[in-house]
Amino acid sequence: VGLAVDDITYSMLKTVVMMIGEYEFEGIYTQSKHSITRRGGWVSTFLRDILSKGRIWESVIQREVEKQVRREEALERLLARQEETAVLVRGLVEQMEELRQQG
Repeated sequence: VGLAVDDITYSMLKTVVMMIGEYEFEGIYTQSKHSITRRGGWVSTFLRDILSKGRIWESVIQREVEKQVRREEALERLLARQEETAVLVRGLVEQMEELRQQG
């Protein structure tokens, strides 16, 4: 289907070129082509807004994920320190019991 459409478009363009002349056609074609790319219209504005909105939400979500990871890492460090402190306290309690038994 795509090939047939391309063939029809090519044939139509070829016919137009033959009718109005190649030089004149190139001027008209490039002029209209430039005006299309310069003028965005509401569709391109709408699409840009949607893409911007998507990028903003993606950024917000990424930041939230990074915050959550940092919180989890901080919690893991805190739990590790708590365990180290508990080991030290148990050691001190044992030493105190030994000193009490000796004294």
